Amino acid sequence: RVTALTIGTAAAWYAAKNIYYWFVYQPFEGPRSAKFGKGSKRQHLERWFKEYTDASFSPVSFRMMGTLFVMVGTVNDIQEILKQRPATFGRQPAFAPAFDSTPGAPGLFTAEGKEWGKQHRAYAPSFNAKNVLGMLPVMQERCEALANKFEEMGTVEDAITFLKYATSDIISEAALGIKSRYIENADEKTDDEIIILAQSLRHRWEHSMRFLLRSYSMYLIVKYLPRWFSSQWAKARQLFENNDVINNITDKMVAERLTTLETDPSKASHCLLDQAVLTMGGESEDRWTSRRKKQVLQSNIGTFFTAGSETSAMTVGWCLFFLASHPHWLLKARSQVLSVVGKEEDWAELSADKLQALTLLRACVKESMRLRPVSALFDVVALRSVQFKGKTLPRGTMLVLLQHLATNDNSRLPQHHLWLPERWLDECGAVRSDDEVVTNLVFGSGPRMCPGRRMAEFEILVMLATLLRRFPAFHLIQDPADVKAIDAISIFPRPLGFRFEKPTKAALASNAS
Repeated sequence: RVTALTIGTAAAWYAAKNIYYWFVYQPFEGPRSAKFGKGSKRQHLERWFKEYTDASFSPVSFRMMGTLFVMVGTVNDIQEILKQRPATFGRQPAFAPAFDSTPGAPGLFTAEGKEWGKQHRAYAPSFNAKNVLGMLPVMQERCEALANKFEEMGTVEDAITFLKYATSDIISEAALGIKSRYIENADEKTDDEIIILAQSLRHRWEHSMRFLLRSYSMYLIVKYLPRWFSSQWAKARQLFENNDVINNITDKMVAERLTTLETDPSKASHCLLDQAVLTMGGESEDRWTSRRKKQVLQSNIGTFFTAGSETSAMTVGWCLFFLASHPHWLLKARSQVLSVVGKEEDWAELSADKLQALTLLRACVKESMRLRPVSALFDVVALRSVQFKGKTLPRGTMLVLLQHLATNDNSRLPQHHLWLPERWLDECGAVRSDDEVVTNLVFGSGPRMCPGRRMAEFEILVMLATLLRRFPAFHLIQDPADVKAIDAISIFPRPLGFRFEKPTKAALASNAS
């Protein structure tokens, strides 16, 4: 009887403890009954954080649908969490359908643990400096096509869409080695498979992001309740409506490259797909079966298209907006661009050193990324019980990393709400490091930092430099106050349109000389 009583007491204590952790426990201050109203979820979360945090910006917690959420709003705390990926914290599984081309085969962006390590080793050589520099001619050619389109149109009412066309063309050739002409053919019906692929991936991305960002509670409803019970399941199914098209195209692309490169490796280009095929087929500690190799290559096509296209286009869009809103900075940045790469021979021999010399433009990009980061917030899940800031976070805790708040509400950054590129320049005009201003979290931090960071930075600079070389000036067609920051996974400007001043013959002749 004593033994039974002891076991019963222990079981009751264990059950009570778990019930407390599952349904009651809140390690930090926060709202007791969290409910999203109308408006941006990011704004709700940031408002709660400001309301309940203390002077040291401690985390804030709340519960929703039985799940514990912890909001983190400082750069140091966010970095501490990201440095513990993928061992302690992982990405929430609901993001996978937005990025991976092959269901059940996670790509580099969504893979976790050993699978991520294996893929990282396969793709890391693709992003080395030499390989990325080999992509510069592709970036230049497609950015020139974008400038031609803008010059032809004069007034561009939806600039973000055309920026996405350009980044899709670039990522098509840089990632897949396939030339795309999305900029020229966007308004026409086409049977070009690469354009169809880009359209399908964008459509799936938009549906998936609308669903995920509708609310955390909706994510949990679809996750835990059966199909017949959730009226929102139809929206969740939209994540996969294009998968047949995507899978057929990517399957064909990967099969062709595998056959070509296994027969003759010398035919490999600088593109990420070819470089990954070579790495997987070479001598390595990892062993890839033919089936698994094809699945991973296929899934990462979706990853690179989505992550490499949308994010760069948003950053360029915001930078153009701020430059048009600050004509003196537009004039200064353009003058430096013309002095460094204004001549055709300098532009034809574009290099990393020349891009690094565009210090004013780089400062503008850094400040735009700080004020309007590509990723406004980021969620990770605690994969095991962990200590954080002196508190226990049970396994399954959702941590919401408020990256926008961390870089835009910083008490040590003067006038943090203003676009001031000069804060990134030292007395000699050199670009300051993140540590000297505020750490930029756009590309993440820790082991899972974006491997394509260098490629994205080059792409953004090349696109902006191309437009500044071509056009003497450009002007917003909206009042700056009417351009709203729309929350999705990235914060994008809407509406965003420009009137581009056509270059004079004298200006073109000056560039040529």
